[in-house]
Amino acid sequence: MYLDLTESQQMLRAAAKEFLASACPLQVVREFEEDPETHRSRLWDHLVELGWTGLVIPEQYGGLGGSFSDLVVLLEETGRALLPGSFFSNTVLFSLPLLAFSSPGQNDHLLEQLVSGEVKGTLAISEPSGSYHFSDVETRVSPSENGFMLTGTKMFVTDALISDYFLIAAVASYSKDNPLGVFLVNSDAPGMEITGLETFTNDGQARIKLDSVCIPASHSLTQVSSGEAVLSKTLEWASVAKCAEMLGCAQAILELVIAYTKQREQFGRPIGTFQAIQHYCANMATDLEGARIVTYRAAWKISTGTTSEMESSVAKSWVSSIASRLVYLAHQSFGAIGFTQDHDLQLFTRRLKAGEIMFGDEFFHNSKIADFLGL
Repeated sequence: MYLDLTESQQMLRAAAKEFLASACPLQVVREFEEDPETHRSRLWDHLVELGWTGLVIPEQYGGLGGSFSDLVVLLEETGRALLPGSFFSNTVLFSLPLLAFSSPGQNDHLLEQLVSGEVKGTLAISEPSGSYHFSDVETRVSPSENGFMLTGTKMFVTDALISDYFLIAAVASYSKDNPLGVFLVNSDAPGMEITGLETFTNDGQARIKLDSVCIPASHSLTQVSSGEAVLSKTLEWASVAKCAEMLGCAQAILELVIAYTKQREQFGRPIGTFQAIQHYCANMATDLEGARIVTYRAAWKISTGTTSEMESSVAKSWVSSIASRLVYLAHQSFGAIGFTQDHDLQLFTRRLKAGEIMFGDEFFHNSKIADFLGL
């Protein structure tokens, strides 16, 4: 196992940091929350120009052919900058599974369009229960005259309102053992109703109602692998990718705390000179370094094609648990001002708290780890 960044990854990180500092300062993040359309097209065009939309897509489709580890390096920087928009959902939740599980020639043109930024996509798996257990999927798929028909409700679908395509998980009600399937659905298909949800992160989540939505047989993504295999691998990738984003966000919080405790004075000296605050910062830094190691180890295993499901759950469990501790200590250090809308800390707090539960929280992944251990 080799966890040091390669020369190209160091260059990618440096370039990303420089671009995001210029194009996505926190003022832009704030404005995006209030009015996404102000900056959405400009930011997306920049990402396309930089080649980020095709980072993990092979060169034969116009992409850069990067590895999953390359993507994790980039996502850590986007997390640090709180990059708004659909880059995560489009790349991790749509492009990766589409690339990995399409049969030869099935979605070649769509992959080329993803690289060029012409279209966007996302994954719809969660339902009103909010569960990531496959047994809780209730959306149904049945045969239709020319393919399949989908009926059900999907919840908490990230970036659904601006996506052109969805990968939708559904249960085959026509089969005795009710196998899972994953289906490619156009956002403008008849019978689709997409409604935005109000969330405390203002991250564009939505509810999708499917009322007898018909799709051609060629839009099944389970011609090569089972639906459960597609979803398991996609959630594994998503968990580690979200860990990377959370690492960047957590690093930014630590830097905010350190800067504040050096300049905030109490009893005639900076509060950073008090042992209690020093221990807060030391505990945050220790947790953060441990989280970085397990995240990059899981990313390395994914990139090398070795079995990585347990490592992915270890990473997500640990990063979710340290996120909660880190946010608590950060707000203890800042006091009341850190909770105000005018302060930047709350921007990072909300993003990190949302990341805790996305793709399974600490307890969900602890249960999976116990299963891997045979308990």
